[in-house]
Amino acid sequence: MKKVIALLLIISGTYSAFAQRNLVRPEDVKTFLGTKTYVVLEDNPMSGYNVEIRDAVERSWKITPFEFITAKEFENVRNDINRSFLVLIQMKFDGDKSTPIYN
Repeated sequence: MKKVIALLLIISGTYSAFAQRNLVRPEDVKTFLGTKTYVVLEDNPMSGYNVEIRDAVERSWKITPFEFITAKEFENVRNDINRSFLVLIQMKFDGDKSTPIYN
């Protein structure tokens, strides 16, 4: 039994060693800290998300200057590397048979 547990630990350790990791470099953090963060609001002005994100950012976001923008404004500036963005993304996993959409 001890051999089985040891084997499982080795396999799980090896598996996690090959996991894809996105590492943030110190220069990435420095660049981010030098940007203004644009918080992208949903198109619906009465959206619960808009109300909550606006409140949370105004109350808690201290790391960079920020501004709220619309999705249309975001499309015009999204490729500007001198800006950072906080944006709600919807995605769907191809292998997920229940077809939910995740935010």
